[in-house]
Amino acid sequence: MVFLDLLFPRNCLGCGRGGQYVCSFCISKLPKVDQLCPVCEKASIDGVTHVRCLKKLSIDGVYSLWPYQGVVRTSILKLKYKFATQIAEELSNFSFSVLKNTPIFPEKFVLTPIPLYWIRKNFIPE
Repeated sequence: MVFLDLLFPRNCLGCGRGGQYVCSFCISKLPKVDQLCPVCEKASIDGVTHVRCLKKLSIDGVYSLWPYQGVVRTSILKLKYKFATQIAEELSNFSFSVLKNTPIFPEKFVLTPIPLYWIRKNFIPE
């Protein structure tokens, strides 16, 4: 991987600093996400589904780490459409550092990626 880094140096997709695709400065600049109930989409404490919104087959809640903007949006688009798979490792490291300091999760929880819809596989957004 060192040879590829010489030919294609890693620069932050947000600010252009060298060394990595996503820098901690750009992640720290992102605004806090207002967590919403996944059913009614109204404000919810820690993204938990409201008691009145719960149904037999509904999910218990949704928690977003960052808003879909800035360096996170750019990184996800590059990862999904440009096959820049090295970005996934950097995003997962940042995700882990956020999640390990977030006490709201139960002992057993599931992290779920949002997959690319099969029709949009060849579509590259701007």
